[in-house]
Amino acid sequence: MKKFISPELIRKYLTGKCTPEEVAKVLEWYESGEQEPDPLAYFTPQERIALKEMMYSNVVDRIRSQKAYPNPVFSGLIRQRVILGGVAAAILLFAAIRIVSHQPETFETGTEAVIGTIPADEACAEPAEVLVENKLRTIKRQTLSDGSVIWLQPETWISFPREFGADGRQVRMSGEAFFEVSPDSSRPFVVYSGDLITRVVGTSFNIKAYKDGPSAEVSVFTGKVSVSLPDIPDVNLRSMSPPPLLLSKHEKAVFSSREKSLEKKAYSTHKEPELNIWKKNTISFDNTPVKEVVEVLNREFDVSLQVDKAAKELNSYMLKADFTNQNLPDILQMLEKSLNLTYEIDGKDIVLKLDK
Repeated sequence: MKKFISPELIRKYLTGKCTPEEVAKVLEWYESGEQEPDPLAYFTPQERIALKEMMYSNVVDRIRSQKAYPNPVFSGLIRQRVILGGVAAAILLFAAIRIVSHQPETFETGTEAVIGTIPADEACAEPAEVLVENKLRTIKRQTLSDGSVIWLQPETWISFPREFGADGRQVRMSGEAFFEVSPDSSRPFVVYSGDLITRVVGTSFNIKAYKDGPSAEVSVFTGKVSVSLPDIPDVNLRSMSPPPLLLSKHEKAVFSSREKSLEKKAYSTHKEPELNIWKKNTISFDNTPVKEVVEVLNREFDVSLQVDKAAKELNSYMLKADFTNQNLPDILQMLEKSLNLTYEIDGKDIVLKLDK
């Protein structure tokens, strides 16, 4: 049975005016994952993000309070135990949320992700666009002002307004990224990626469109997506572009740069296993060695995950956690935060390393 909570109670929680009993009710609702009819539909994007931030802080505090790091035994392998029990549903939903759009925009060099701003013109005091470029070998998560989430693969950049206007939501990108778009029928979400224009209201999909690549693809996971090419007028100012393609789940649009053609195809994660990392799974671990955790993740997501040879002690680290309705990047991000490790990804190949 679905839980009900009033928008008034959520706003009371956001302003810190709830009684302990009311706080418990809000947490129970948020962690249940049963949010239909959705009271968040009555909230602004800023209020939705504020709620996510508060819930994430709550999760982190509870994780920290339950962590236990035994003293190292130098005669053998050091074991770390990270206990995440009791916060299962919250971790499932928001353990890896980072509200990057609320952090100061700065440029970092080297192997770090680059976050910067693009001013509308030199006279503008406030930048019109935010530029995020992932120069790491991990997948980076970016949350937009409307609550939409974009996962950036290595060598990928996106640009977007600091705050979306009332007339629509537009982003530009190059590389490969997975989108989870917050529903908003009054403001369609449009992605410009090279020669492709992808329009949605609220859904999840993957775009692969590298600069100067021979082809580009848009693969739909949930909902419906419209993919089209820019209008190219002839001398009589008539559009020569093919009509937009309407895609549903398990369909993709393939654009050929050479032939300038756009074609709809069915796709399968069995034939394109690199897309498996975006499917949502429910997995639990009860004081399980990382070595066994790796085996489970390989089986569930059809990837080649392994521990780096220089970090064999990771195999003996212990994990207790429940991950419900999570994709693999979500789980990897939580492992990074919990077990003091990092990872590098190259297609299906993922290597876990100690974070030095």
